[in-house]
Amino acid sequence: MIVNPEKFQAIIIKRDNHIDQEYILHLKNHKITTKENVKLLGIDIDNKLKFDYHISKICSKASNQLHAISRLENYLGFKEKQVLINSFIYSNFNYCPLIWHFCSAFSIKKIEKIQERALRVLYKDYDSSYTDYSYTAKIKENYYGGKKTSHTNSRNIQDIK
Repeated sequence: MIVNPEKFQAIIIKRDNHIDQEYILHLKNHKITTKENVKLLGIDIDNKLKFDYHISKICSKASNQLHAISRLENYLGFKEKQVLINSFIYSNFNYCPLIWHFCSAFSIKKIEKIQERALRVLYKDYDSSYTDYSYTAKIKENYYGGKKTSHTNSRNIQDIK
């Protein structure tokens, strides 16, 4: 197998808020410069391991998909919306969550806002609180790293009757 250095990425992970210089790695006749973010198997990893950029991207993608589903809301039944929300919205959050789960509280709030919107579209109820939805949808609350977070997975949302 021949190595393609043009596809190589380099990142330096530091605790500091900034990296004072750009490093260049030399591999034979090729130069590989370090970056602040690299994409590895669909996960955007930043040099501080905060995953804010990755979560912003998946929240934006899920929000756009949810908007498309909400435009079709009047033409779809409950089961159809449930399948679409599981397939398009929750699949974004169920891909490698153990990698980026230890993110900031701000990022967790962004994810929960998308989940709340998805449940509002599913139930056609725009007045209830998120805690009412989470109880009805059987959203699990998890405790990781001393933080209380909630997430749904596709098996839980299918239990809704």
